[in-house]
Amino acid sequence: MSAGFYDTKDKAREAAKEIAKSLGFFLIVSTTKRNPGETNPRIYMDCNHGCRSITYIPDPDKPRRNNTKAGKLGCRFRVVVRAILVDGSLKWRIDGVRGFHNHKFELYFEGSSQRNNLTKEKKEDIKKMEATMTQPKQMKKSLNDTYDAHHNMKQIYNEIGKIRLQRLGGMKPMQWTLGEAQKLGYFIECEFDIDHHVTNLFLCHPESLEMLSAWYFVVLIDSTYKTNKHKKPLVQLVSVTPVQKNFNIGFASVADEKKRDIYLGFVAAKECVWW
Repeated sequence: MSAGFYDTKDKAREAAKEIAKSLGFFLIVSTTKRNPGETNPRIYMDCNHGCRSITYIPDPDKPRRNNTKAGKLGCRFRVVVRAILVDGSLKWRIDGVRGFHNHKFELYFEGSSQRNNLTKEKKEDIKKMEATMTQPKQMKKSLNDTYDAHHNMKQIYNEIGKIRLQRLGGMKPMQWTLGEAQKLGYFIECEFDIDHHVTNLFLCHPESLEMLSAWYFVVLIDSTYKTNKHKKPLVQLVSVTPVQKNFNIGFASVADEKKRDIYLGFVAAKECVWW
């Protein structure tokens, strides 16, 4: 390994990974340790074919199932990244190489997970494509063609999930939806169960509210069942203008296709006229 000095531990860690990659293997951060009185910890980086640590006590009566997805071969090779003082300033260096490899080095990196990790640039591209409602399949093709990579759908879906979770700001999807609807001026009527879960929800757009106030003579109802993620009926209320044009009054997500639940949609539509 190189005996050079680096300004930050991140630069030293990335340099160690690049050196290992040039030699035909990968390094992953295993653990950090700090002795009493030390300000900066030591970073231990193991070969990606090293042993998997066991954090639980296995049941002796049950046979242990091998993890076929993990490429752990018990490799004992380890690199230490530590901080030292150089001319009065704190620097980081790569030293303390321990152990030996017990496997052959990688000849082709295309199929390895470390080779196909999503960089900041790739994550930013996924974020932009997700904002434009691009399909995940098209995202994968675009990334692989642009960066000459071999990303899979699982990486794309995981990153999309992180983006959407960050967009919610720590709120649950239903909380975020109701909050955004209130900001846009929607009429909202909802019911909760004893666990404070939404059972019946009615949403009406402000423009639909104005049209319903003028033309409330005819109301049509349409219901779809088990066509959404939650397998709940979605009720659509529609009215007609004097020129025989339909317009949506609102949508109601109800707990079940019972008379009471459907009736709640009509009651909510009636209340929003006098809102």
